[in-house]
Parts: sequence; C-alpha cells; structure tokens
Amino acid sequence: MIWGGHADIGTNYTPRSLHDPRQSTDPPTRMRSLYANNFFEKHITRHQYFLKSHSTTLTTTQSTMSSNPTTAELYEQGLQTRRAVVGEAHVERSLSSANAFTRPMQDIVTEFAWGNVWNRPGLDRKQRSLINIGMLTALNRSLELGVHVRGAVNNGLSELEIREAIIHATVYCGAPAGMEAMRTADRVLADMEEKGEMVRELK
Repeated sequence: MIWGGHADIGTNYTPRSLHDPRQSTDPPTRMRSLYANNFFEKHITRHQYFLKSHSTTLTTTQSTMSSNPTTAELYEQGLQTRRAVVGEAHVERSLSSANAFTRPMQDIVTEFAWGNVWNRPGLDRKQRSLINIGMLTALNRSLELGVHVRGAVNNGLSELEIREAIIHATVYCGAPAGMEAMRTADRVLADMEEKGEMVRELK
C-alpha cells in the first residue's frame, strides 16, 4: 500500500525514512516514527543501565579481588597444608621431580587445591580426608589414594574409619575398585607402621 507516495514498510523502517521531512504530515509514517523513537529510547536506556551495572559489578569484583590472598600467598599456604597432610617427604619428592612440562600442574595443585580449597570453612581436615578416601576409591586411582590414606592418618582418621570409608564407597562404585582400594590402603598402613609412623589397630 502507498501512503503519500511512499511504500508502507510497516515496522521495517530505515533511519533515512524516519527523518524525511516529506513524511512529516503522513499519519501512518508519523506513528511509525513515534514507535521508532520510543523503541530506540527504551533500548538506549537499557544499554546505559547495562553499562552502569557492569561498571559497578567490575568495580566490586576488583575490590573483592584486591582483598583476597595473592597467588604467592596461596602457594605458600598450600605448601604448608600439603606438607602437614601428606608429609614433607612426599611433597619434596613431588616438587623436586617436576620438570618444565609437569611443574605447572604442581603449582596449580599446590595453589588451588591445597592453598584454597583445603583451607575453606565448613569442613575440617579429617572430614576432607574421609571424602577423599571415598572419591579416590570410586575413581580407582590407587596412587593418589595411597597418598591420601597417609594424609588421612595424619589428619586423625583411624584405621577403622579408613576401612569403613572404602567399604561404604564399594557399595556404590563396585567391588573391583573397592578391592583395589583396600589393597592400596593396607599396603600404605603397613608401610607407615614399619616406619614407626603409626601403630595399626586392625591386624
């Protein structure tokens, strides 16, 4: 349909047609112009609000980050926690054997896992060790389980608690993983007793 010599393009207007003075007396075009102005005004306002909100959020985030521990502080805290849990010898062996390829992973584990997560509120170290026993049993990760069985003893878990954690996990993750975990734990506990680090209660 044609209005005033111009095609009715509905809402498919262009910026040029909105400012064409020849359309100023055309009611349908004038209505489209009002709609367009309201549309742009509304969305410009939303855009300004977004920018303001984003700026506030960014400022708040930067302020929060500035009050958090630095990477170096988390790393040092992680080293202390890691040594206290799994033992000085294991930590030094892991760090000294790291090379240019594996070192970044040691840094990440020390900083994030040991420096951050292990020092969060809500769970004590004994509870965290109990969780680790169950998870590593389910994952069937014997090497890491052995490390954390030693850590569990250092964190106050009894031999009975370690055994029962493995049995409980076995119900949900399967017998093969549970059997492997039990053999690993028994081997680590025997080694700790032989070195005088503990006295086994279950023989």
